[in-house]
Amino acid sequence: MWCVFDRDLKRENNNQQNFNAAITLAKNNNINLAISNDAFELWFLLHYEYYSSCTHRNELIKKLEDRLGAKYQKNSYDMYEKLIDKQSDAIKRAKNLWDNCCQDHNVNPSTTVFELVEMLNSFL
Repeated sequence: MWCVFDRDLKRENNNQQNFNAAITLAKNNNINLAISNDAFELWFLLHYEYYSSCTHRNELIKKLEDRLGAKYQKNSYDMYEKLIDKQSDAIKRAKNLWDNCCQDHNVNPSTTVFELVEMLNSFL
């Protein structure tokens, strides 16, 4: 079982406490985590470039739009097709980011979405 979520820094979310509690709850119940900090768009951007600077999701979206050459549409149905040929590069970059910069979901930027993608790819 997998749980996928991002950090979503908002004061009203009681963010740090709830974020860490969600991680602990998942680990205590043998639930795998695919987390991106600060935003899931980090995973998309890693398809195009290695990115290791602490940033806000708005900056990630701007950089992603530059790479896409178009406005980014959240929940777009064609993102998979746009990114699939770059997936192996994204996995390498995400692993590099995780191994060399963070290994902690509280670090911005960080993502473990690559672990879920690798698991799904093992069934292909």
